Parts: sequence; C-alpha cells; structure tokens
Amino acid sequence: MKTATPAHATTSDRLTTVLSYGAILLLGYLVFRIFEPFLVPLAWSAILAIFFYSLYQRVLVRMDPNRAAIICTLGVTVLLIVPALVVLFFTAREALDATARLQAALLIHGQGPDQGFVIDLESWLRRQLPNSMRGMDLAAPVQQAIEKTGTVIAASIGGILKNFANFFVDLFLLIFALFFMFRDGQSAVRAIRHLFPFDEDIQEEMISESKELIFASVAVALVIAGIQGLLGGLAFEITGISTPIFWGVVIAFFSLVPVVGSALIWVPGA
Repeated sequence: MKTATPAHATTSDRLTTVLSYGAILLLGYLVFRIFEPFLVPLAWSAILAIFFYSLYQRVLVRMDPNRAAIICTLGVTVLLIVPALVVLFFTAREALDATARLQAALLIHGQGPDQGFVIDLESWLRRQLPNSMRGMDLAAPVQQAIEKTGTVIAASIGGILKNFANFFVDLFLLIFALFFMFRDGQSAVRAIRHLFPFDEDIQEEMISESKELIFASVAVALVIAGIQGLLGGLAFEITGISTPIFWGVVIAFFSLVPVVGSALIWVPGA
C-alpha cells in the first residue's frame, strides 16, 4: 500500500483549502446578489426597529412577543409611514403640476402679455455682453437650451413617478420585515455578537456605539431635513409660489446634500 509523500499531501491540502474558501466566497457573493434588491427596505426596517425598540419592550411586558410586534409595527405604520405616504401623494400630484408650469414657462417666447422666462433671460444676457456683441442672435440658442432643460426635468420627474410601483413593493417589505425586527431583534443581536472576535464588554460597547451613531447620523439628519422642508414649504405658500408641498419635499431632500444643501432650492425661489 502506497502512502502520499509529504510534499504531495501538503499541495493537496493547500489546493483543497483554496477551493473551499473560493466556494465560500462565491456562495457569499451569490447570496448577496439575491438579497441586494431588498437591502434598502431591510436596512430601513432595522433603523426603525432600533428607534422604537424601547416602545416594543414596554408593550412586551403586557403580552406575548407576536402581539407586541404586531402592535408596534401597526403603530409605526400609522404614526410615521402613513403620514409620509400622504405627503408623497400630494408631492407627486404637485410634481406633475410643477412640471407642466415649468414647461409652459420655458416655452413662452414673447407671446401675449406674459413675455416668459426666455425673454427675461435673453435680455439679461444682452446686458452682460459688450456693446459690440449685443446685436447677436441669442434667442435661438437660449430657446434650445431651455427646451432641452425642460425636457430633461420632465423626463426625470416622469421616471420618479414610474418607480412608484417599486416604492410600494419596498414599503411592503419594510413593514413585513419590521415585525420580525421587533420580535427577533434580540436573537439577531446575539447572533451578530458571535461574529465579533472580542470580549463581551467590547462587543457590548461596539453595539451601543453603533446604536448612538445611527441615532446621530440618521435621526438628526432626517429631523433637520423635515424642519427645513416644512419651513421652506410654508415660505413658498406664504409668498405665493405654486406647488409648495412639492418644493418643501425637494428642499428637505436637498438639505441632506453636503455643502450646498437646501440653498440650492430656496435661493432661486427667493
């Protein structure tokens, strides 16, 4: 009976190890690709569960985990998600109105008593040019540029409205996963702790700091965005600018953008 040489055995073991790790990495990548479309709603359900988990613990004292999770999920849906859907509904309706108004304003070129934005922009450009260049024909290029801008804006808003079906699918997954985040949250945290190669005290500190980081980075940013959007929408309503709900939501969204922030919307409005 022949036995394998040490060199041959070592090479075989290394090859087996490499193939095993390669299979694990490939399997992990395939699992990631399966769950990739659902990562965003799952992440938001986890964030909401972290925010309202103390409420779930209070309800859990009086009833079993399933009922407590159902009540907390319904509470978050009614108090937070439903008002957000109402705002999004009015935002979508006003977005269509804003798109129509913008296209109408951009396409007017000296027709009727309202001379339109094109004439105003053309006059402003002529005033910025030297006297020798003010006789140039600026109407055609300005008109073409503005029409292209209006088309791009309309296409972008139309694409957002078409994605509403995907939005509601993600919303259903968020609410569905939120129930399990409440009910099985402690089990998930215990499973995550086993992945950390640290002592129990360090694991507890890392989880606590991660929770505080989520509160600081997500909750505070969303609250500030909501306040800026509310104030911006009220200012637009008071000053008579059309579709104030739509612009308020846009201001809230752009307030999350670094450097420029919501000024990118309210400065032109002002």
